[in-house]
Amino acid sequence: DRLDWLRIRMTGEAPPPERDVATLTIDLPVSAHLPAAYVPDVNLRLALYQRLSAAATQQEVGELGIEMVDRFGEPPPVVRNLLYVASLRALALQSGVQSIISENGVAAVRVSDDEPLPRDALEPAMPRGVHVGRSLLRVDLGDGWRERLRRALESLAEVVGSKGAAQP
Repeated sequence: DRLDWLRIRMTGEAPPPERDVATLTIDLPVSAHLPAAYVPDVNLRLALYQRLSAAATQQEVGELGIEMVDRFGEPPPVVRNLLYVASLRALALQSGVQSIISENGVAAVRVSDDEPLPRDALEPAMPRGVHVGRSLLRVDLGDGWRERLRRALESLAEVVGSKGAAQP
């Protein structure tokens, strides 16, 4: 398109390749945002949201968190929540998760109906309070739910990743 042509003419560089970003919905019982009191400049806040959205791994989220502490000081709870949700997002995208929605005291982690979850491999790896269904993990939102959800997504990423690596 014209913008790409202009970028090539002005910089001599091709535009970055389009990323295939899956749609992922996360709705959890946490308040997660960058308050103006923590990052006063609105443009900088928007840039940080974009960088968090683009973070594809937990490591990238962690590095951004370290940078935020260096630039703005110790983050308030809502910012720590935002980093937690961004970390979950990175894990979920690695695992083919379509949504993480809190409903009736559980976090329902849904994957594609096209390919069932490998229950035999997943069930032994899941922490207590996680039920494995055909295309759904149900994570109890009782005490310790954040760690339980993170560990469930890590186990899912490990199993799904090893399953994909085993195929020719």
